[in-house]
Amino acid sequence: MKKPRQFRIDVDLLERFDEVNEKLAVNGSEVVRRMIKNYVEENERRMMEMKKKEENNMTLKVGQKFVDKHGRKMELVEINPEFEEKYVMSYKYEGNWVVAEFTEEEVREMKKA
Repeated sequence: MKKPRQFRIDVDLLERFDEVNEKLAVNGSEVVRRMIKNYVEENERRMMEMKKKEENNMTLKVGQKFVDKHGRKMELVEINPEFEEKYVMSYKYEGNWVVAEFTEEEVREMKKA
């Protein structure tokens, strides 16, 4: 199903577009549809790449909650000021609270709770 859409285009550009289409015997609407399709597909890929980068560059903040690969629920309680790549997390293990250090890579592998 196709839906009509109106666009404002500079007169000079539109005249050139019409002239090219007429000389090449091309349907202008089909040309515009293909250009829109290519634009959307290209930018959807860019948006996916941006989303992946955002996920990889998530900002870690004290108080954030995570679930590790073993299903343990954890909370970021401290970012070690001496070593920016070390993160102190607390979690319950067998009824007791445990505090442990994790690397940035280990924290990024966890899922946000």
